[in-house]
Amino acid sequence: MNLTLWTKVVTGLITVVVLQGLGLANSNCPAISAQRLSELEKFLKAKYEIPPNDEVAIVHVSYGLNSCAEKMSLHDLSDLSISRDFWITSDHKFVSEDLEMIDEEPVLQEKHNFQVHRKRLEQGAERLYGKQSSDTPTLTVFSDFQCPACGRLLKLFESEGQESSNLNFRLLIRHYPLMGHQWARPAAELTVCANEQNNSLFWMLHDSFSELLASNAPSDPLIVARNLLEASPLFNQSKFHECMQSGRAKAVVERDMRLASALGISATPTVFVNGINIGAVINGEHLRSVLKQARFDTKQ
Repeated sequence: MNLTLWTKVVTGLITVVVLQGLGLANSNCPAISAQRLSELEKFLKAKYEIPPNDEVAIVHVSYGLNSCAEKMSLHDLSDLSISRDFWITSDHKFVSEDLEMIDEEPVLQEKHNFQVHRKRLEQGAERLYGKQSSDTPTLTVFSDFQCPACGRLLKLFESEGQESSNLNFRLLIRHYPLMGHQWARPAAELTVCANEQNNSLFWMLHDSFSELLASNAPSDPLIVARNLLEASPLFNQSKFHECMQSGRAKAVVERDMRLASALGISATPTVFVNGINIGAVINGEHLRSVLKQARFDTKQ
């Protein structure tokens, strides 16, 4: 690589070296300021846990296509094995390490990636509380039918959703049956096939499992669930049997479990609000606060 420009910015004992490759500079793009370079250096050192007294080089690599977003590379001159590539937006305010090639600003690409993440996340059996509107928050819960905390959380959603006429939200359930819970996975698969026929059948079984768990009743939850289904005029036995035999229910549960693992989930219930992991909802006041913030963020 032919180097035509070296710029040094010294902050204390640390030197930041910015290298620009021949022909890569774009005269129409704003140059990064010395102050911003110093801030960038501190940020990247903290992010990558580079010792504060190490000298680092920040190397210009290229600009984005039709963009002043800049691809750069960070090198620890005290340990040449440490190297990181990243993009910085044209206003020098946002940094991303996840993009290799772009045709738009990284911040816009990250928004797109987040929308894809939300679309992938926000699938499953749905229940709407209140009236649907453009700013209605979506709560996605990774749940286990044999998890007492999951049952309590869903009871909280139910009570808060029914008691407050001003509280509106969309609730989605994703399956994450935990190891050691004997009937959680077959219950999850059973509800998938029930949901194929009618969403209300899913919620009938969901509520039944929660009630049985809370009451510590000796009844077999799977037998109770099947009896409830057979008593419902919405239920079609042959379609249900075909679904269970086809493997579709198993595939849906396994899909949810893979997604949970990819998202780093290790416990239930885990709640996402508009695609953002908030862990768990503690009580009604916490729920109302979370929903209010989600509606505010949607309008920004």
